[in-house]
Amino acid sequence: MQIRRSLRDKYTFILSITVYLILFLNIIALYVVLSQNLLAGVQVPFYVIALPFAFIDFLPVNYEYYWVSFLVIVILISFALSSLDFYRYTKNEDGRFGKLTELIILTISITYLTYFISLFVTSQQNPFGNPIGNTPPNYVILSLLHAPVYEELVYRVLLLGIPAFIINYFYYGKKIPFYRAFTGGKFEMNKGTVTFLFISAFFFGSAHLISWEPAKFPSAFFAGLVLGYLFLRYGVYMSITMHFIIDFSGVYSYINEPVWNIITIFLAIITLIWFVAGLPYYFIYLRSLIRPSKKEKGGYEKNLVLGYEVICPYCGFDKFEVIEGNKLRCLRCGGIFQIKK
Repeated sequence: MQIRRSLRDKYTFILSITVYLILFLNIIALYVVLSQNLLAGVQVPFYVIALPFAFIDFLPVNYEYYWVSFLVIVILISFALSSLDFYRYTKNEDGRFGKLTELIILTISITYLTYFISLFVTSQQNPFGNPIGNTPPNYVILSLLHAPVYEELVYRVLLLGIPAFIINYFYYGKKIPFYRAFTGGKFEMNKGTVTFLFISAFFFGSAHLISWEPAKFPSAFFAGLVLGYLFLRYGVYMSITMHFIIDFSGVYSYINEPVWNIITIFLAIITLIWFVAGLPYYFIYLRSLIRPSKKEKGGYEKNLVLGYEVICPYCGFDKFEVIEGNKLRCLRCGGIFQIKK
């Protein structure tokens, strides 16, 4: 059944096309990188960086091929699942890709905003710093491929998924399948889960202090919150997709072909558009955070749909549109799900 789009839905839908376009260009860039063997001659770094400690080592050369293959397979699986989400979104059957679009553009917009504020406050030419410097291109390209998968395994699975699963299962008594500690998805946003979300985001932000300037921390911390939220609500493939869209697009300028120089300029224009387009989301999401909950005498108001008290399994919202039978559409994220009678 088709659902009539609101003004916000139409706005997000248009932006989602640009987001998917960059995702698709990243996949093409990945193919070019692999076909031209642009990763040759560099060691794969393994690290856990979170203040106040740092550990860095490198994978033995004999295993690098297998690890890079693993990275590519994970990214392609995430791309396939996100493409399916995009297709369903275009058919107005699911709102996941719309939520991904909003959060990516919001993150890019806030990153630009903090950059401009830091530029004004510090009067530095590049307040975020330049961690690349004279780093060889093959190492930079590897880092841009490595981070979307490896950092999600460390900061989302290890520092968020596993602790959130433990506290929800043993403290809150939620019978969550054990695999969600690793795959993420459908976590309830209770106090315990949110606490670990902030902890993992802090570690993710602090990791950027090793090679970036302190001005980078606020945007990295916010990105950690968004990536963690996507992991908790939708699954690790969604956080990997967002990380891949943001990071791997930096590889365009390292591909020595004229067409990619043009695409690099196109990317710069798109990100500037995202910066401006993200401004309305500031108010939308702030409003959803500060809007007071309605209370009844003795507790919170219960939201009953079809006689059941429910919340959206994707974003935790409690307002829905009944589509047909016992199928509901979340009025915040657009996610469609079914409740069992």
